[in-house]
Amino acid sequence: DSSFTFNVPDWDPKVDYHRDGGAATLSISQPARTTGFSNVTNRWDLKFNDAVPIAMTAHIGAGESQLALGSLNLRSLDVTVGAGETTIDLSGMPKRSYDAKVNASVGEAHIKVPKTVGVVVTAGNTIGGVSVDGLVKQGDMWVNAGHEQDAVVIHLDVKGGVGEIHVDAE
Repeated sequence: DSSFTFNVPDWDPKVDYHRDGGAATLSISQPARTTGFSNVTNRWDLKFNDAVPIAMTAHIGAGESQLALGSLNLRSLDVTVGAGETTIDLSGMPKRSYDAKVNASVGEAHIKVPKTVGVVVTAGNTIGGVSVDGLVKQGDMWVNAGHEQDAVVIHLDVKGGVGEIHVDAE
């Protein structure tokens, strides 16, 4: 289910969906052309089936984004953010282990991970710094103490440029 709200006609998103055997691919993109940034609206509300396994890739140019993904049946996650403030909420009860990569170039990234499963976080390459709350530092990574032997583990690799990265176990 989706809805798109925008007030720049050139920003009409292009939606492409196709099946290849048992797998399906959904691609939603917006033309790279931009205009001035005063009084613009560009909002995408996307809802996905939480029972279907999903390998998700998101390339977010600029602005504010909120990705509430904790209820999804993620197989993998790869998020690239150009500039702005991004919140990625992975809290919930994942159905399987998966790898998640977040690359935030300029701005601030807030990532929420669950306290109830194994979580391993590696982070680096950021000028603004990395803060991690609710996880324990072990060598060059942070882990969810007491969940090191869990069957389900989220492996989160976060890279940043100029800006701050915050990871919180909730």
